[in-house]
Amino acid sequence: MLFRSGAEHANAVIANKIFPTFCGSALKNRGVQLVLDGVVDYLPSPLDLPPAKGINPDTGEAITRNADDKEPFSALIFKLQVDPFVGQLSFFRVYSGTFTAGNAIYNATTGKKERVGRIVRLQANKREEIKTVFTGEIAALVGVKESKIGHTICDEDKPIILEEIEF
Repeated sequence: MLFRSGAEHANAVIANKIFPTFCGSALKNRGVQLVLDGVVDYLPSPLDLPPAKGINPDTGEAITRNADDKEPFSALIFKLQVDPFVGQLSFFRVYSGTFTAGNAIYNATTGKKERVGRIVRLQANKREEIKTVFTGEIAALVGVKESKIGHTICDEDKPIILEEIEF
């Protein structure tokens, strides 16, 4: 296939016509720049994708969330890790809205609220504390006890349960 632009690459990935594959080694930083360039060149941005689908836990009706900072907050926890310096980290991706450290999160999967004191962004073994996360970002919550892999965290006033990760 011959593509003329990055948008054509992204559309082909969305349509499952191509599957970009890269080789490299993080150990000696070989291929890392190639992978980052590939993400920019081949993968769609959240704005290129259809809205995230979920269900309202109160009514069971299907609802969607657009990838927009003005939408109600919704995110999916996709990884848990224990860090020897800060404790349990819950990695999450923001599908819509924004979230600020110090506020409480609502776990729509369990129906429980927890206060979040810190949010960190990780790169390799470096941690950077951040105050706010925005749509499309990936970060980690520090010290959240009730949330597990596949749980949806969101605004309590506009709850949504996103599609869970299946193993």
